[in-house]
Amino acid sequence: MTPVSIAHIMKGSSNSPPIKVQAKGRYMFRDLKALSEYHRIPFAIPDIFIETVFEKGTVKTQRFMMAVCENSSELHDKLIRIAYGNFFTAENAVDISNLDEMKKLASKAGCTADLITKIEQDMNDDKVKTALKQNTDRAVELGCFGLPMTLVHRSDVPLESSWVFGSDRMHIVGHYLGEKEPPILR
Repeated sequence: MTPVSIAHIMKGSSNSPPIKVQAKGRYMFRDLKALSEYHRIPFAIPDIFIETVFEKGTVKTQRFMMAVCENSSELHDKLIRIAYGNFFTAENAVDISNLDEMKKLASKAGCTADLITKIEQDMNDDKVKTALKQNTDRAVELGCFGLPMTLVHRSDVPLESSWVFGSDRMHIVGHYLGEKEPPILR
């Protein structure tokens, strides 16, 4: 997974987020519930979602995640799972906009105290800020308009890449990758 800023993807693609378009928002919440049930993945919108994401903002969280990724893609992947579980499935959701909470989650993911200190320093470094911006700008340049988006580099069409929007279209990703029988998503 490549760290990007969803807010800047929305802005850069002239797309309005579901929270600002009533019909889109209603559909998104129903769709997320249906996907959660179908795939048997625990999911709930936490009570602190609006406050955390839209009022406090997650720029620092994104930079923290980018700094983790720059240090270890393996720990980054673990932290994604742990942050998800503590924000979207926990009875008492963790405020992921709070740096101290992110540091605790990073520790649970296996980051040492020394690495967490380095990540905290790195997240404020121009290198990390620039990397996050470049990832986001590149996604927008390639046509990204929301998340999740999967960029598939196709072998059947040289020099062509294809975007696949949504988590429920992995069979299309499989098709593009030449799978004879793309997997059933359960």
